[in-house]
Amino acid sequence: MPALTRPVVRAAAVLFALSALTACTTSQEDQQGPEERSTPLGSSPTPIGTGQTNTPSAPDEYPDASGYSSAAPVPSPGAQQVTALLTQLTSIDPALAADPARVAQQAQQTCQDVADGKSSTQVVGNVTSRFTVPGGPEVTTEQGQKILDAVRSTVCSG
Repeated sequence: MPALTRPVVRAAAVLFALSALTACTTSQEDQQGPEERSTPLGSSPTPIGTGQTNTPSAPDEYPDASGYSSAAPVPSPGAQQVTALLTQLTSIDPALAADPARVAQQAQQTCQDVADGKSSTQVVGNVTSRFTVPGGPEVTTEQGQKILDAVRSTVCSG
């Protein structure tokens, strides 16, 4: 080997060894169990003093303290229930009934909120955001209450 390439090869070998060593180290928190970790692996802690919190932004993201729904899962609505709901939604705003599959899913989620015992205010808030049609006007609180009444009478009742 020429004299000049030997120092270059040695320097490259040292850099490679150092990068391998630093890549393999773990923090003390990574070695802790999930109960002892302050943040989940792969996430960063919330900066102190920023006013940010680690609480969910959506009102129904964590239904109760355990993070799970407190009631048994609500079954998907049947075809007759969806048809009856679509009729009522059309009378509120025809755009709400444009996608029957989406309506069925939204109704099931709304019935789950009711079964979980969420407050009326929280359920109506979830309904207004859930039933707002992408690209369309936002569902108002008044419409949200009418939608909730329609869902309760057609899907949640039976």
